[in-house]
Amino acid sequence: GSEVFFDSKNFITHAEKSAENIYKANQVRNNPDFKFYAIIQGIDYMTYKQWYKILKNEKVDGYCLKSANTHPISIADSCLFAYFNLDKPIHFLGVENFSRSVICTYFSKYYKHPISFDGSSWSMGCRLRSYRLPFSSSSSIQILSDVKEEEKEQGEDGEEVQALTGLDTFDFCSCPACVIVDSIPELQKDIRLGILLSLHNLYQVILRTNLLQKMIGNRKLLDKFVRSSVGSSMAERILLGFDFIDYAIEHGYDMAKEKYRFQLCPV
Repeated sequence: GSEVFFDSKNFITHAEKSAENIYKANQVRNNPDFKFYAIIQGIDYMTYKQWYKILKNEKVDGYCLKSANTHPISIADSCLFAYFNLDKPIHFLGVENFSRSVICTYFSKYYKHPISFDGSSWSMGCRLRSYRLPFSSSSSIQILSDVKEEEKEQGEDGEEVQALTGLDTFDFCSCPACVIVDSIPELQKDIRLGILLSLHNLYQVILRTNLLQKMIGNRKLLDKFVRSSVGSSMAERILLGFDFIDYAIEHGYDMAKEKYRFQLCPV
């Protein structure tokens, strides 16, 4: 993953300020339908625990977590912190990509509360004009025909996004967004196209997650799906994340950390 700056000197001060802000927000909170999630900051299991210890007595409806890097085993580490320390719904930040979302989906078979996550569906469509191919876990295509070589974006898991020169992309999918674009050709050059692409991308993420949810009880089938969806190197990282979660839940976090200490990613 990318380099992360960790302000260890002021970390506790920031946590105390966060707890103070949560307390103040609760004093003026008057909408019972508004769900208040607190973000737990940190770069690994132990720093999450430090932060959580300071704000755990504040009233919240759930928590948000974000791994310090994109390696699947780091996402698994965040999941394990939630399993052993939290007792509320969890929202994982920035994990739309398959290599991260599949870890959270796998973890959902152990966690008794709802799990949600977000990612870059909106940015992919509106800002990058990138279109996620249906039933493809790691492939996106750029739909602007005039994209310059140096402007090509890196796709999910480091793969270069293919530039598409035609505008027949929407025949791939029959979701409501693609049907609208296909039936109103002028939308293909309209600013609203990015919004429709984002809705399509989100729809595809939901379909894929629903499919994964049906597989999590069958590890053999899930492993096969992972290996067929991403490159061999990334697949091994994802399967390592699964193993880390399984081992920790069976034997405890400390034993799992010792066993996988060489695979856990330094920040």
